[in-house]
Amino acid sequence: MISSKKAGFLVVVIGLLVPLAAAAHDSGSCIASMSASLDSAVLIKADATEDTVISSPTPLLLVGDEGELKGVVSVTPNIDGPFTSVRVTLSNISFSTFADCASGSIPGNPSTLTGLVIPIEEDDDDEGDDTDEDVTAGSPVSLEIEFEAEDGLTPDGAGCFTGDFVADPSEAFEAELEDDANEEEDLEFSGAVVSTASPEFDIDTNGDGTADFTIHTDSTTRFDDPLTGVSSLAAGDLVKVEVETMPDGTLHATEVELLFDESGDDGATGRIACVDSSTGATLVTMVFAPSNPDHEFPALTLTVNLDSGTQFKVNNGNVNISGFDFDADNLSPGQRVTAAGATTSGSTPEVDASKVILKLQQVDGMMVGSADTAAGTFELTITSASDVLLTEPITVKVSLNTKFVGKLRNLSGLNNTDTYQIKGILMRDPAGTESTDVIFLAKTIKVKKGNAP
Repeated sequence: MISSKKAGFLVVVIGLLVPLAAAAHDSGSCIASMSASLDSAVLIKADATEDTVISSPTPLLLVGDEGELKGVVSVTPNIDGPFTSVRVTLSNISFSTFADCASGSIPGNPSTLTGLVIPIEEDDDDEGDDTDEDVTAGSPVSLEIEFEAEDGLTPDGAGCFTGDFVADPSEAFEAELEDDANEEEDLEFSGAVVSTASPEFDIDTNGDGTADFTIHTDSTTRFDDPLTGVSSLAAGDLVKVEVETMPDGTLHATEVELLFDESGDDGATGRIACVDSSTGATLVTMVFAPSNPDHEFPALTLTVNLDSGTQFKVNNGNVNISGFDFDADNLSPGQRVTAAGATTSGSTPEVDASKVILKLQQVDGMMVGSADTAAGTFELTITSASDVLLTEPITVKVSLNTKFVGKLRNLSGLNNTDTYQIKGILMRDPAGTESTDVIFLAKTIKVKKGNAP
């Protein structure tokens, strides 16, 4: 169980989770997880040298990670890197969905993807340096595989997908290699505890009230305060779990924590809809929807109170934010933030924020006019849901860290007919005077599939 103080905070969040799940099936986020057997994996170098690292069936589970699905397996290369791609064969593929989208599975699941070549990307979330990941023969590394359902599956015409892949799903997959010795990132997902039977507990991750996964714990599992073990969990508790997939397919928890804990960085995550002042803001109103894709917002709102004790932080994900500030004087509608704090009594959800964290987000849009290559900027008209929060057009700024995906190489490749998906971070324009004056600092830019606003 949790303390009464924590419980009060969770009551609010439970109310938030219901409409959040209800909006989650738009544009592809109806997919909650993908499971498969990874039958083979071959690392490939730039000179076409190959290294087989998986040759027998290995369980692979991909779950939500910032709007994408991500899975992790540990492999041991036989030769030194760097590697540029990995060729995989996946079988027994199946998907689960959020409860509001379908009955929990998708028809038409393909049985096998054979010889799928996935590019290996540099770890762009590593803020320490931009060098290639150090891959040494004989040293274990984590092979992370990411999948974007909206790019890889055929739509069902009702806001979700069939289980059929598009003709060439390779562009929907990405891979990364991370050195296991440098604290690789475990698979992470969130949900409600359904039942406990120490040392295990069952968790519902798609919102239908039934168990989706059984989580195994042992003496190495870290339970964050105030949790002390499985015995301190109860049905209905909302938790975030970091797991590693064992060779037999079981999920071993490396860390378990309450999903919304006002003493840490976790809290309610959404977009700012209103700011009470362009400078020295004391109150913002948040709306809720997943960040990727840019979803419509349900009606529920959360009032976030700010004071002199509120801390402000930016999780910039390797985006260069030099020259930009984030504090009570630099809050803007449309920004994606996490607000952590204690709830206050009242007829509507309200939090006194101890911490506000600015996070990465995605917008879709079309370029207006031409790009200013000298300044590294262009104007964008928003075609996704955030257009109701932003004063358009907005300025998009690129830097040397901005990644142009696919056939795009730089600003010169942009045009006025394609719709672009841009991931990045929304900051107040230092030259502006109003909260609506913003600049979107781009992390990645790619052409949206289908090119439809």
